[in-house]
Amino acid sequence: MPASCYPVANAAGDPATRFQLDPQGQIAAMRAMREKGEALFAIFHSHPTAPALPSAEDAAQAAYPEALYLIISLNTKGVLELRGFRLQGQGFGEVELLLAEE
Repeated sequence: MPASCYPVANAAGDPATRFQLDPQGQIAAMRAMREKGEALFAIFHSHPTAPALPSAEDAAQAAYPEALYLIISLNTKGVLELRGFRLQGQGFGEVELLLAEE
């Protein structure tokens, strides 16, 4: 069961419309996971003004086929939209997300 979260800054020139992991932060997060014996489970980012769907840019930059890609849309009126995707070929396929109580 995934237990750690490693926030990595968005290094894109315009973070309101693009998402790019800060390279040093990404390296540090991957190193910390390796040192703890953890595997990458998911990568998440937000779309401040767009739906929670992968963009062409998201697909072009996706590099971890084993990871679940979570996108949160902030372009809603009072209710956040969260959707999950996995890489499938050159694009993404949506996966059903289920919230469970412990």
